[in-house]
Amino acid sequence: MHEDLQWERSRGSTSSWPPLIYNGKLMKGSFGGEFGVSGFFDAINLDGEPEWRVNMTPADQWVGESWKHGGGTAWAAGAIDPENEIVIVPSANPGPWYGTPRPGWNQYSGGKVAVDIETGEYRWHYQDAPHEWWDYDSPSAPLVYTAEVDGEERRLVSWAPKTGWVHTVDAETGELVQRSEEYIDHLNMWSLPPKDDLESSPWIIPGTSGGTNREPSSYDPESRTIIVKGTSQPHHFSWTETEYQPGGRYLGMTTEGIRSPEDLEAYDQDEIPDEWGGNFGNTTAIDPVTGEVKWQDWISDARSYSGSLTTAGGVTLTGHSNGEVVVYDTETGDRLVTDDVGVGVDSGPIAWHDPHEEKHYMMINAGGRRAEPGNVISVYSLDA
Repeated sequence: MHEDLQWERSRGSTSSWPPLIYNGKLMKGSFGGEFGVSGFFDAINLDGEPEWRVNMTPADQWVGESWKHGGGTAWAAGAIDPENEIVIVPSANPGPWYGTPRPGWNQYSGGKVAVDIETGEYRWHYQDAPHEWWDYDSPSAPLVYTAEVDGEERRLVSWAPKTGWVHTVDAETGELVQRSEEYIDHLNMWSLPPKDDLESSPWIIPGTSGGTNREPSSYDPESRTIIVKGTSQPHHFSWTETEYQPGGRYLGMTTEGIRSPEDLEAYDQDEIPDEWGGNFGNTTAIDPVTGEVKWQDWISDARSYSGSLTTAGGVTLTGHSNGEVVVYDTETGDRLVTDDVGVGVDSGPIAWHDPHEEKHYMMINAGGRRAEPGNVISVYSLDA
């Protein structure tokens, strides 16, 4: 292994997400937000030569030297807007998790940042959760599209972050157009955790998984509908002072949560928050321009970590961690198909067209490390 890369990895910086390739450039970000790194997003040309780098914790916008271990990694997939020639990059949590060592807004963490594809120059950024303490990063890939707003066609960017609202901004300026209605439960959100006292900390929703984590959303332009996957899990948080150690975890936070039905067994009924609906996840349809929640399908026996896929035929494919693969009517939320594949479905679906058979296909896989043992691939055909 190259010596520079070996040194970088020893400090906690890694990267394993697929790159974006566009206009002769390969673009990719870094992992390691829990290890005290400073995130970055790079572009190289197809000969492997560096083109530009974006520092995701810009030194001139952070207090003192807190940017050096400020996290803000670009670990998830971004999106290209060819009309504005920008790449929109998801940004992770700041480090450490508790905010005392990093006063200020902690730009660009917990949101999205847009940069010029050709030069890497800053265009705009939007933070879902500035100076956050609860691991509210914003990894889910943004959606770029054109829609009518107040009678005018506008280029928009929308995404579902861990905070549990869909944010829609102007693609050219980053100006907020709409924040949607909530699509998960919210309880004691933004309450600062107590120090070294997990027992007395209040229940907080969303927890560390959101909202929406890395699950990709999808958009149907015909019905102007975004399909998002939501997680609703009560958590306790408590912070403690910590020191940065190269290669060590840099959190300063202890958490405890109700992440599954099995976790409920550890609590008496009067310990469970009444404000929580008792469901662990959902599939939700949202109009990103008006912010209206059109419909929801809540899941009471499992999380819902799969991505979603919408088609021009008006159907949506997704899955749930309870083993369900579901095909919905995108506009109404009616379940058209429900298959129990026997293992958790936590992946993102794909679609393709077979020109020889003149058919469209949708596929989603289940199983893997986060689910029960076993692997299942489900393929569905659509008339072309």
